[in-house]
Amino acid sequence: MASPIRVELFRNMAPEHPIGAMVEHHQYIDHGIELLVMTVLLAPKTPIDLVFGWGGKCSARFVHNYLHTQSSLKNDLPTDLQRRGLNDIPHHKYAQYGSKFYNAIDSFVKRYIDVYYKSDFAVKNDFELQN
Repeated sequence: MASPIRVELFRNMAPEHPIGAMVEHHQYIDHGIELLVMTVLLAPKTPIDLVFGWGGKCSARFVHNYLHTQSSLKNDLPTDLQRRGLNDIPHHKYAQYGSKFYNAIDSFVKRYIDVYYKSDFAVKNDFELQN
């Protein structure tokens, strides 16, 4: 999933672009993880390949299909928790701690963007960001 985003980042944004720099920082790590998934987790004779009923090859197909059909920006954590009714369960650890992490990341990203963009209009008119 990260590779196409990273390619577009390199094609359309200057290395100094503030949003590009933030995304690249995180994509760098994600890119490494994606490579490791195929070679360490889903390769032939790995524990997942040997233990999962559908093996590593079909697990890779499942992940690929999910990312291309189900994954969406509309499926963020708050939406997922609400859709599954997890917000209403007292002391649900995933909902509690996941929400704390989500809110911390959301707050950081908003403050980071606010440093460089004074309005939504400025974001919409950033040529590199919109292309």
